[in-house]
Amino acid sequence: MNYALVYEFNDSNEDGVPEAIISRYNNGYKPGLKPDLVVTVYANSITGLYETAEGVDDVEGDDDIDEDDASYYTLAADLASAMVTLSSMDERRLYKCIMVSFGSNSQNAALPDVDIGLYKKDSDMTAPDLVVTVTGYNKGLYREVVNATDADSDGDTDLDDHLIYRKIANSFASMKDFKA
Repeated sequence: MNYALVYEFNDSNEDGVPEAIISRYNNGYKPGLKPDLVVTVYANSITGLYETAEGVDDVEGDDDIDEDDASYYTLAADLASAMVTLSSMDERRLYKCIMVSFGSNSQNAALPDVDIGLYKKDSDMTAPDLVVTVTGYNKGLYREVVNATDADSDGDTDLDDHLIYRKIANSFASMKDFKA
């Protein structure tokens, strides 16, 4: 299976803190396909940290749904929210969503590259506007970023941006039921 996660940020309850909507596609994303799972992650309105998740499944693969499973999604939302060009609700927001999936080298690698597709606000989701690839899996972590762009909206592409992409990729790959 080729899992894909789509991350979107919306302030649907209008409390000033956007919720993270994480949709999972068990057999990869295709336009018009309904997600297999939708998790909504809510942030604390004071701290801004994502603390509560609804719609969680057994992401650990230990046959129960508990706080540990929810923590994978709250962490994933926190990591993706560092990508200001995605999570911001103002003019700094460049992308309406990102899609995270294993790369096409899944047959050739112990743990394949992770592709992070970036979709602009007017994109129709048929193809990403940009794909950032995180590669170099070694000793439990992805270490290299290819085709990075300014994720933190500070006007440059530097190691801070690379770190954001690497954290998103490592979080995605750590979900035990998300093996390629």
